[in-house]
Amino acid sequence: MAVQIGITATEFPDTALETIFKKTKEYGADCIELVQKKNIEMKEVDEVKRLVAKYGIKIASINNFFANLDESSPDKVKEAQNLFMESIEMAEALKTKFIVTYCFCEKFDRLENYMNNLRPVLQVCEEKGIVLALENEPGGITRTAKGILRVVEELNSPYFGINYDPDNFYNGGEEGFPYAYEILKERIVYIHVKDSVKYDKEVYGTKDKVLHRMIDAMCVPIGEGALNWQAIAKRIKENGYDGFLIIEPHTIPEKLDTTFKKGIQYLRSAGL
Repeated sequence: MAVQIGITATEFPDTALETIFKKTKEYGADCIELVQKKNIEMKEVDEVKRLVAKYGIKIASINNFFANLDESSPDKVKEAQNLFMESIEMAEALKTKFIVTYCFCEKFDRLENYMNNLRPVLQVCEEKGIVLALENEPGGITRTAKGILRVVEELNSPYFGINYDPDNFYNGGEEGFPYAYEILKERIVYIHVKDSVKYDKEVYGTKDKVLHRMIDAMCVPIGEGALNWQAIAKRIKENGYDGFLIIEPHTIPEKLDTTFKKGIQYLRSAGL
C-alpha cells in the first residue's frame, strides 16, 4: 500500500460522525483514525461503513485509549480487556488492520502486570491479523526510545509494533529524530504526525492551548515547530514506509481546520 495521509478524530469529541467525514474530505485526507468511546461505539459500526462508502474515506485504525491494561483490580482488568476486545471487533468490521494503543505504565516494575493483561487480547489480534500499534507517550516507560522498544521486544509478536510519534518524544525530553527513529525504525508500523514549540506566554500569548507534557509545549502546524519534519519525511520515504501518517493537531478549535489542512499540504509537498 502507498502512504496514506489522514487525521485523528480525537480532536472531534461529541461531533456527529458525518461531520467528521465531511471535514476529512474537505481537508483532502485519505483516512480517519477513530477513537473508541470518544467517536465511535460498537452500535455505530454500520453507520461508519455507510460513511466510508459515501465519502471514499478509509478507516486507518481504531484508537482504544480508554482500554487501560495497567490495572491490578480484577474487575478493572476485565473491563479494560472487554474494551480491547470490542476495539478488535470494530477494527475487523471496518476492515482496518491497526489498533492504536497505550501502555500507561509509569515504571518498569509494572511491565509484567501490563503484559499479562495484554497477552489474551494480543492472541486474538494474532488470530485475526490485527496489529497493535503501541504509542510512545511523553511520560512513563514509553517516554524513551529504548523504553518502548523494551516493551515491544519483550512481547515479541509480529502483531505488536510501534506507533511512532516524534513530537511526543520531543515533549518527553527525548530526541525523536534521528535518534529515536534509528533505534525504532524496524518496529514502526504506524505514525502520528504533529509539531510543537516550547511554550512561553511572553512569546506566544495566552490564547492557544498548552499541552500537559513534561515541558510546557504548544502545538503548531507541521513544519512550523521544533520537529524536523522535512528530514523525517525524507527518511521514512527512503526507508520504504508505506503505512499511515495520521495528523494530530492538538490545538484550539479556532485553529483546527487550518492546522489539519496545512499538515496535509506539507506532507503532500514532501512527496508522501
